Amino acid sequence: MITLYIDTNLLNGEIPDCWNHWDVLAYLNLGNNNLTGKIPLTLGQTNPSTLNLRNNRMFGELPSTMQNSTNLIMLDLSENHFNGSVPAWIGDKLSNLVVLSLRSNNFDGHIPHKICDLQFLQNLDLAHNNISGVIPKCFNNLSAMATTNKTNNELSTLYFINYPFYLSALLVLKGREDEYGHTFKFLRESPNRKYTRQHWQHEVFGIS
Repeated sequence: MITLYIDTNLLNGEIPDCWNHWDVLAYLNLGNNNLTGKIPLTLGQTNPSTLNLRNNRMFGELPSTMQNSTNLIMLDLSENHFNGSVPAWIGDKLSNLVVLSLRSNNFDGHIPHKICDLQFLQNLDLAHNNISGVIPKCFNNLSAMATTNKTNNELSTLYFINYPFYLSALLVLKGREDEYGHTFKFLRESPNRKYTRQHWQHEVFGIS
């Protein structure tokens, strides 16, 4: 099985730690359920392309085994109770990330500078956490958010065009939540999107 989509149901309990029995799992969406517990250690070993656990009741720190998920282009863990610091290995190991949403959790500490190494990152949401410190100046290096020529063409063709159903991003702008699938690429390329430092502080980090 390559795809497992059982989002928006009434699933509860913990996610079983048995993912090492899967040979291939490219797309996993368990969002919008009532799941609890921690992310299973073996889940990272499946090396999925998209992982969506949005809007559950999960908690704990992100397991280091997720460093093995080097194929990830979307990681959405928003609206849970995950805690601890934002791991620096996200920027070091998950270099293909296009969407990273850790919104509405209990993460604390500083933003690791390694996040700036995510050259294909187009959607970053860290708002509504307990993150402190300043916005790293190296965020200016995240040029894929503002330009149309800083993209991974192979990834864009494979996921945005051929498989738009599997990649959807929840964008929160000015308090409004909108979910984008195949239109996400075109939204990013809109010439009318202007970002100031105040916009970054408010929209990305929840700072007024």
